[in-house]
Amino acid sequence: KKFEMSTRPLSIYEVLRAQAQTLIENDQTPLLCLHLEPQSGKIHLIGDSESTRKLINSNVLIKLKELLKNTFEEKKYLLLDDKTPENPSHVLNRKSRLSKGKDFPGSGRSFETIPGEILRSIFKHLNCKDLRNVLLVSRHWKSVADEPALWTDFELPGKCREEINFVKFFQGSLSLKLQKLSLADCCFQLNSQHFKLLLNLQLSSLKIGHVDLSNVSAEMFAKVVNNCKECNIEGNDDMDDKLRIMFEQMETETKLKSLTLYWSEFADLDLNFINSSTLRNALSKLESLWLGSVRLGAGFNQSCVVKMKSLYLWECDPFSDMDMLDAVLDNLTSLKFYGTYLDATQVRHLVNAFDQSCRLKIKLLDLSGIDLRKVPAKLLARVLVKIENVILLFTEIEVTQLEEIFHAILDEDTTVIRFLDLDGI
Repeated sequence: KKFEMSTRPLSIYEVLRAQAQTLIENDQTPLLCLHLEPQSGKIHLIGDSESTRKLINSNVLIKLKELLKNTFEEKKYLLLDDKTPENPSHVLNRKSRLSKGKDFPGSGRSFETIPGEILRSIFKHLNCKDLRNVLLVSRHWKSVADEPALWTDFELPGKCREEINFVKFFQGSLSLKLQKLSLADCCFQLNSQHFKLLLNLQLSSLKIGHVDLSNVSAEMFAKVVNNCKECNIEGNDDMDDKLRIMFEQMETETKLKSLTLYWSEFADLDLNFINSSTLRNALSKLESLWLGSVRLGAGFNQSCVVKMKSLYLWECDPFSDMDMLDAVLDNLTSLKFYGTYLDATQVRHLVNAFDQSCRLKIKLLDLSGIDLRKVPAKLLARVLVKIENVILLFTEIEVTQLEEIFHAILDEDTTVIRFLDLDGI
């Protein structure tokens, strides 16, 4: 067979199409333009599929047509070629690098035409490594894969435990997708410059533990902590100044909603070194507070917990005033006392407060290690069966109390309990 090549010179429109195709397919450049063909008076629409789709779905084409008719000398010969993407004779479809120009079989449609909602449903099943590859496919895919909800499991790569990789990672744009960060077990000593790299992040969770922070200034430490929503600090003996500045900044401006302070059982943290007013104002902004081996101090009172939904006290000093819990029981969804000493009067006060509450929202109650033997069996049973999840690990409790609890559970009309942990009894 013989193939004859046309010697007809390309029109301006054909040249523009070829140039546009290079920009769209090779350089991934968004493009949208109108070309007026003088001979026919026809307007050709040239653009990538996403931009063209948005234009056609709007009323802009109608306005453009009227505008051009009013400015063109021979108005009666002016035609607007506003064909839809389903008939793409004058519309260029932008091909993604992943599809290598292939369309859906038999559909005449490019992978670029997949709606964002469908891509989002697919991308949520990918791990973070695959999501990084998706970012390189095309602008359309990148716009969907960039959504923070898809990156909730993205963590600091293991190689970044070394300083050179740590700095390099946080100087790159990929670090901005980091939502959970653990600074535990770094193989180098952190300093203020390292912490400064973290200020551009939108962290939902930060864990600081088992690292030497002696070269990190108290001011920089406080800024980073107060710039995240949730912070877990496993401390040591040389943290007083950093915590004081942290609470002072937290009193005026913070993003923190959840704070965990966990100290070694051999070195309790005493919060009495912090101004009582500062401590109250700072803690009053939290929705969740977890304290481990912490001495609460005089500043911890009712005003600290008015907004809290979760309160966890692990081997902490007892409250100076149990009345402070009365005002918050209707708001709490989780309350844990693990190894925190409460005497018989305090325990009885707590159980009575639960019994008298009319708007109880609590879903989890942990009384592990608490001596419940002085609480009347019927009162204890009546309270516990009103809570979905109850944990009584190594709790001191009488057989008659357990029997009453089991009888109350059998009454399906009054019980809501779904989980009861009695391990160690």
